[in-house]
Amino acid sequence: MPMSPRERSRPLVQRGRLAAALFAFSAPASAVVPSHDIGVAYEAEGDRVSYREEHWLFDEGAVRRRLVLYRCPGGAPFARKELRFDGAPWAPGLAFEDARDGYRHSVSMTGTRLRVAVRRGSVEEDRTVLLDATPDTVVDAGFDDYIREHWDAVNRAEGVRVRFVMADRQKAFDVSVKPSGPASPGDRVRHFRLRLDGWLGLVAPAIELSYTVADRRLSEFAGISDIRDERGRSQKVRIRFEAPNRLPADFRDEIARVRSLPLASSCDGGTRRP
Repeated sequence: MPMSPRERSRPLVQRGRLAAALFAFSAPASAVVPSHDIGVAYEAEGDRVSYREEHWLFDEGAVRRRLVLYRCPGGAPFARKELRFDGAPWAPGLAFEDARDGYRHSVSMTGTRLRVAVRRGSVEEDRTVLLDATPDTVVDAGFDDYIREHWDAVNRAEGVRVRFVMADRQKAFDVSVKPSGPASPGDRVRHFRLRLDGWLGLVAPAIELSYTVADRRLSEFAGISDIRDERGRSQKVRIRFEAPNRLPADFRDEIARVRSLPLASSCDGGTRRP
């Protein structure tokens, strides 16, 4: 069987793809103010838009959820992800689908282990593995909760280390994140560098992150995205995240609409930033 574009494109640089997956940012595990925010991903060099991602954060019953819609530069949605924070805030369950190539993955807790299922192509069956879950195991956007909860430790020179689950690879990788420079008392933004530990960190590109100090919010990301380009290749992007806006009282109708939106099987290309 011929390999899909997603399988053909697996250079070492793709290790950096835990990038946007790590930082599809999420709020703390306490009661949530329903909100909506947008991140715009630009090509690493230049001002061409690669894609946009919309985030809806809300409670459903007693469970915090984050719904993410990925849009082509022209506006059509092509991928969707939903995270469910019903356990440790940095290890949410999730389901992701990309209609461009039929790729899907999901993560869920099974006892004390994580079940990671991947489907490559719309007609293939899921491939499932079980991974050990430890107190420092981090899943997807749960990394942002970990950063918020361990803010002082992250800001120390030695930073922090965690085991990050990369669903695409169905493995957990040792990851370190530490300040990219000394902090000053008047800083409004703190800059951090994320990289894989060990020899992989020597060959995989680092990820640059910017957080606002006042509310510990991810404002910018630069590195390899977890969203591939139209040809199934890894892409290096700069994602700028706007401050969240509070959702209206009737937001649940909007959530239902977003969950049911049909996804496009391709995008038309980039657009220029205004």
